[in-house]
Amino acid sequence: MYTGIINSTQGGEESVHLLWNTDESTVMEETEENAIDYKCGWLMIKPNWMQSFRTPAWALTFISCSAFLQGAIVNGVLHLMIPTIEQRFNLPSFKSGLVSGGYDIASLICLIPVTYIGGRPKACKPTWIGVGILVMGVGSLIFASPHFMKHTPFTVTDSSDTTLCRGSHAKDICQGVKESKLSIFMWVFFVGNLFHGAGASPLYTLGVTYIDESVVKKKTGIYIGLYYTAATVGVAVGYIVGGFFLQLHEDFPTGGHAQHLSPYSKTWIGAWWLGFVILGLLCLVIAMPILALPTQLPDWEQVRLSKVSEAVIGVSRTKAYTGLKDFPAAILELLKNTSFMLLNFAGCCEGVVFSGSGAFIPKIIQSQFHLSYKTTALVMGIITVPSAVLGTMVGGGILKKFDLRFVGILKLCIGTTTLAMICASCFLITCSQEKMIGLNVPYYEDRKEIKLDDPCNDNCGCSWEEYLPVCGTNNYTYFSACYAGCTTAHKSDFADVTLYSNCSCIEEIGDNGVQASSQPCKMACSLLPLFLIMLYLSLFFTFVAVMPALTATLRCVKSDQRSLALGMQWMLVRLLGMIPGPMLFGVILDGTCEYWHAPCSKEEGSCILYDHYSISRTMVLLAFGWKSLEVVLFALSIYFYKKDTVNSSIST
Repeated sequence: MYTGIINSTQGGEESVHLLWNTDESTVMEETEENAIDYKCGWLMIKPNWMQSFRTPAWALTFISCSAFLQGAIVNGVLHLMIPTIEQRFNLPSFKSGLVSGGYDIASLICLIPVTYIGGRPKACKPTWIGVGILVMGVGSLIFASPHFMKHTPFTVTDSSDTTLCRGSHAKDICQGVKESKLSIFMWVFFVGNLFHGAGASPLYTLGVTYIDESVVKKKTGIYIGLYYTAATVGVAVGYIVGGFFLQLHEDFPTGGHAQHLSPYSKTWIGAWWLGFVILGLLCLVIAMPILALPTQLPDWEQVRLSKVSEAVIGVSRTKAYTGLKDFPAAILELLKNTSFMLLNFAGCCEGVVFSGSGAFIPKIIQSQFHLSYKTTALVMGIITVPSAVLGTMVGGGILKKFDLRFVGILKLCIGTTTLAMICASCFLITCSQEKMIGLNVPYYEDRKEIKLDDPCNDNCGCSWEEYLPVCGTNNYTYFSACYAGCTTAHKSDFADVTLYSNCSCIEEIGDNGVQASSQPCKMACSLLPLFLIMLYLSLFFTFVAVMPALTATLRCVKSDQRSLALGMQWMLVRLLGMIPGPMLFGVILDGTCEYWHAPCSKEEGSCILYDHYSISRTMVLLAFGWKSLEVVLFALSIYFYKKDTVNSSIST
């Protein structure tokens, strides 16, 4: 039912808004038809002491904890563990990208039914959210399960007895070892991430609308901003905690360890599984208070009446969509909303960049700037927390301060997205390529041919399956001590490092005759601070646009369509953006690989050497291309919104 046309001036511009108001009638219908139980509890168990938790603040706290755990698991720990999982299970980046995409595939399948059924007036949104968190917790335990499954993979330890130059006959280190089939565990990871995606599907649709329905309009931006802030803080905590777990060896609970290896060694495998177990159990715990929340919080009628839709789609109806039979009509109404659909496609562009780069940024930074797992995790945590928290709060604060309408909100999105795109040129900054003898540089400068075998190690009987890199005193990396021609090794007295001497392929001799060590070569690079500053700014401006873009979506659809609109938006963003994003970036990363390594396996294996120049240029082209298209779609959304507004006013 139309209530009329309101002319208003915002920011010096006059705009005409056709308001459709079913809120009052919907509230009356629901109040008459349903005696809503506002009490907290589980089924018939609703003790009095729990009723103090039925407030918007407590609801925000519990639901924010679930968003925190989702961010920590999916966008924090999982992304950080991808390089370790690739190395541990012989996965190329394309396959790990497919694993990462499993989250969005499940969300895509679940979003529409979850948001439509869970978003109906009679539905209990907290129940859907709580069940989702339980499913997500189970998914984390499934994701960690390959560590506990019985398998006998081939692993190499940095032993002074097996990796040295010992004889003229090549050693068949794979003899008696069944061909590694570790990559089959990719499907276990994929299923685990499917559970992650299915469980998280209510979080950013029903969770947002539940908060939106529980607080007055003036506080909505702050509450939703805090909700998204919790998710982004979870990402940072996931990185930091995951970095700590990677300092522990994979088999640390049973006393297992890799001889003569340290967390700084290239072949170190940390406890990648531990974070998923702990966070998965926490999901099972936090689901309990969420399941206890009531369908509606007290005073929800006044909250809903205080909010007005700015939708302009000219479909006259007097009753909200509540039944399954109304589903086709509800979808059709959203499809006819041009501004809403353009916002969805803009979100798809952002989804490609955000999911693709997010899945592999830790790996890219680690490779481009020669950082350890721990340093990479710390850097990502430090960058993610301030940029995400401050960006999200600034975006919500701007909305509250200036009370922007739809057109003003999208102008803000255009400005912040453009600034984020400019700052994404930080990927042009990179350090020098790592010099690996036999892979990208010859053994000696006067030789042109690049290969692992050389006259200096002809009599060593080296095997290419044994990738245990050592750093020579000439600051060049060798594939192994054997390929460096080293015949003697001993443990350092000051650190968990193996020192090598009598190396026929290394001319320089250091203190006490040492010619190589198991530590990575130190690569001097003064550009890391500049890169991190620009990356921080790019992430900051990206997060500033999050709240405005979300608010614009809620503003341009009718009030009873908000849950379904968010579900439809997330579905499209996942289908066209977040699912292909990691796989696209994974294929691109695989294309920049200079050397693949898969011990005792005929499979592709994992990459151990990337081309820095190709990675940096490709990342910038992807960021600029997709974000430019996003800006164009925001501008088109403004154009069609104004056009639809004028047409609606004329028809009325």
